[in-house]
Amino acid sequence: MLTKLIRHEFRATSRIMWPIFAGMLALTLAMRASQNVLQNESPWLLNLLAVLVTIGFVFGIMALCFAPLVLSAVRFRDHLLKDEGYLTLTLPVNMHQLLASKLIVSAVWYAAAFLAVVLLCMIGAFDFSDWRVVPQFAADFLRAFRKLDGALQGQALLFALELFLFCVLGVTAVSLIVYAAYAVGFSFNKHKSALTAVSVLVFFQLVQFAAIAVLANLFCDGFTAWSSLTGVQAGNAIFAVALVCELIVCVIFYLVTYFFLTRKLNLE
Repeated sequence: MLTKLIRHEFRATSRIMWPIFAGMLALTLAMRASQNVLQNESPWLLNLLAVLVTIGFVFGIMALCFAPLVLSAVRFRDHLLKDEGYLTLTLPVNMHQLLASKLIVSAVWYAAAFLAVVLLCMIGAFDFSDWRVVPQFAADFLRAFRKLDGALQGQALLFALELFLFCVLGVTAVSLIVYAAYAVGFSFNKHKSALTAVSVLVFFQLVQFAAIAVLANLFCDGFTAWSSLTGVQAGNAIFAVALVCELIVCVIFYLVTYFFLTRKLNLE
């Protein structure tokens, strides 16, 4: 059933995300075309339109970064906390499967949005001749990696794995914080949206304070221990601590979300 839930969630979200990607590609191409207007002598109206298109591209990239989170939060609210939740909760699945399907699909769209942002920025910044640098850069990177000895290659691969897990747990933690805020806010009979907004602010502030406290303990109290490590070892150690902290955040807000969904659910 988890696979079916993921397929259904992905199909439903695809109807929204693919048009967003297509619209941003069209806006990027329009922005590239407008650069020729700005570089040449053109009427002031065309220059104004070119500037507006460029500003729209910048805001569009910013919106694309938040689109997976907003879409995931809206679907979580509509499918589990509002009227549609009555139908969703009658499915032959448990709450863990419902939450897992939404988190997995959300993580996939986060990755897709990241790749789209990188590609769109490259389209906006590179000329046609500049694209030949990309495969050359990849070849030089692989060549430099092969020249490393076995120990350094292992540390580099470990660093890449930790970076990947850091991103995955990071976006999962953000989604779970928003889910928990919705679950708490919608457990009340009145002012659900306002209480959800307050919960989001409180939860993110708590996580921020906790992160500052952890960083202070690591880099102040344990400065001598950190200074004895090499650059790669220190990087791996920092990522290991960050992964543990992110995992703790995920577990805490998953349990908060699960508790309020199963014990204090108040559907509209």
